[in-house]
Amino acid sequence: MTCDKCQKALSVGDFPFCPHEPTQMAVHGDDVPGGFWAENGFDTPRKFYSKSEHAAALAAEGVEIRVKWAGEHDKHVKRWDAPSAKQLADAAELLSRPSRRFRQQSEERVPISVETVEGTFTVQGVA
Repeated sequence: MTCDKCQKALSVGDFPFCPHEPTQMAVHGDDVPGGFWAENGFDTPRKFYSKSEHAAALAAEGVEIRVKWAGEHDKHVKRWDAPSAKQLADAAELLSRPSRRFRQQSEERVPISVETVEGTFTVQGVA
């Protein structure tokens, strides 16, 4: 599909907003002329004539619309279901940092004796 104004190719996720002319905005109404059939979320397919009517019917069934990744050219939604090996390694590194910091602080701690009216006791503290 190409943009009517600038004649550049639109990829998945660009439509209806042309990325080449950011000053143009599109407003979409709630009504759907002719209606649309929805199968997901219902026992039998149902026809709806507005997006709000569809959302209300889904809410009555106890389900909701979720965002779906549209493929490798999707510029708006990231794919979360399959993290790369690098992402997993980075996550492991981030999760290990607090324990390293705690170990470093615990090595710097020395026992301190505290005298009170009731007696003497020893606590771990930073000297």
